[in-house]
Parts: sequence; C-alpha cells; structure tokens
Amino acid sequence: MSVNTFGIVGCSKVFEKRFFISAKKTTKAKILILGSRNKNKSKKKSNELNIKHYGNYEDVFKNKQVDTIYISTPINKRKKLFDLALKYKKNIFCEKPAFSDYKTANKYYKLFYKNNIMIFDCWMFLFHSQHQCFKKIFLKEFKNKPFNFKSDFFYPYPDKNNIRLKKKLKGGVFFDTFGYTLYSSMLFMKKPLEIKSNINYDKKLGIDNKFASQIKYENKCKSLLKVKFSKNYKSTYEVYNSEKILRCLRAYSINTDQIPKIYFKNKITKKSKVFWFNSDDQFKKMINYFSKIIMSNDKKNYLKYINNSLNFYNIYEKSYKSAINDIKLTL
Repeated sequence: MSVNTFGIVGCSKVFEKRFFISAKKTTKAKILILGSRNKNKSKKKSNELNIKHYGNYEDVFKNKQVDTIYISTPINKRKKLFDLALKYKKNIFCEKPAFSDYKTANKYYKLFYKNNIMIFDCWMFLFHSQHQCFKKIFLKEFKNKPFNFKSDFFYPYPDKNNIRLKKKLKGGVFFDTFGYTLYSSMLFMKKPLEIKSNINYDKKLGIDNKFASQIKYENKCKSLLKVKFSKNYKSTYEVYNSEKILRCLRAYSINTDQIPKIYFKNKITKKSKVFWFNSDDQFKKMINYFSKIIMSNDKKNYLKYINNSLNFYNIYEKSYKSAINDIKLTL
C-alpha cells in the first residue's frame, strides 16, 4: 500500500474544515468516497468537494478500495460503525475521543488488533510542533525538580444546533473537551495515584457546562484540569513550581495560519522570555503519521499507541466517575 485510501463517514464541519483540507495537501492519503445517513446529502457534498463516490454508511465500508474509514459522528453513534469496520476489515481514524469509557476502548482495541486492523483517535493538537518544543524547554528548566501542571480550555457556548448542546448525543464539555487537558498533562506527568473531579450542569439543556479534575501523582506532583463554556476563550497549559513557570499560550484548536508562542519566567531572577514558533498543519502531520503506521503495518508503534490510549481512557473514565459520584478515586 503506497497511499492510504479513505472513506468518510459523516458530513461534519470538522471533516470539511479540518480533515478534508489537510488530506488534500498530503501524498500519503486520498479520499475516495463520502457517506451519510442521507444519500442525497452525501451526493450533494461529494459534488461540492469533488469526491469521486458517495453513498450511505455501509456503502463506504463495502468499498473494496478503501483502506481506512474516517468517522466524525457523535460519540454514542459509533458502535455499529466499529462493528462494520471489523466485518469489512477496515482501519478506523476516529474523531476524539473515540470511546466514552475504558471497557469499550479495551474491547475494540483487542478486536481490531486480533483482526489485523487498526483504530486511532484524532487528537490533532498533539501533532503540533510547539508541544515538542515546549517539552525540550521543560526538560531543561525543570529537570529533577518537583513541579505541577495546570490546563484550562474555555470557550463560548456553540450555536443551538451544535451536537455539543445535545444531551442525547452526549453533549457537554466533558466528552467534547476534557480529553485535551488530560492528554496534554500526560506529556509531562508520571504515574497518577488519586483523582477528585467535580461537574456542573446547564439545567435548561441537561448537559455539563463545567468540569474540573485534580490528579495527584507518585512524585508528589499534581495537575489541575478545567474545561467549561465561558464568555472568554482560553486554551492554555503550564508547568510551574516556586521558582519557574512555563506556559503554552494557545495549546488547543490552533489554526494552520496561527503562530504560537510559549512563555517562560524565572520567578527568582524575574527574567522572562517568549518563544515564537512557525505555524503548523497538525492535522496533515497526524494523517501522515498514522497512514505510515497503517501502510507499513507497524505493530510496534501501534502497540505503543494502544498502551498509551488505554492509560488515557482509564484516567478519563475515573475522572468522570469521580465527578458524577462526588468521590475521590485511586488509580
């Protein structure tokens, strides 16, 4: 396989504005067919985007030329699609988070691996070069020193038809947003020991509009992760101690034309510095990275990915359980 041929399930905004644009820029992937529950919708959209074929969801899975299915349907509408992937032996490239709990994630990772196919979550932000640069500065400034981690992801309420406001589609900030802050913390923190979370609800919509989690780790470090609907946009993470602070000023949802920067301050000397970086197409890099694993059947890197993902889903699920049961949980 020299090119990863994609079939698309779901005519979503994230597909059209992110995946489609970036996939057209790479030689590692091509889009062959677009599927929707409404065949007329997929026909119209495929004509607009100049995609050769269209159909319903199963038409996409049945297409013998398709290697990988990109899924951007709501999180609680995916089980049947994963089962179709197993039936037709298709790799899956799924919008994040692919699963709502650890048990389901573990089940499907095992089934996909057993059937010699692969399934990935599209945590696009992880592929932006600023995070690798941040980690290099972190290792230099915080090496062998205790530190804490904090991340905030706040943004305004979306429009009333957005799935993030639909209770039946698992709307709310936890399933849509909390994973960003958790995954960024995993870039720096070691083994978690204890977690305590809390959750607030929009009583009118019946969805969570604020979620916070504090995690303690074996090296006496802690992380504080917050997500919420807010008037003001905020998308940051930072590591800090009594001497220094290192902050990523636009960590998530950064467009390809935006130029990110990292802020550093030594609290002792009062000196500070701003590191600027080039704009980056993290979606394209993500497509290339996973396409390479799929095309080369790279089981070693895929197993690393599975282990990291299962670790994520374990903490993710317990964060949620801690909040809805108002209890402290060990990890």
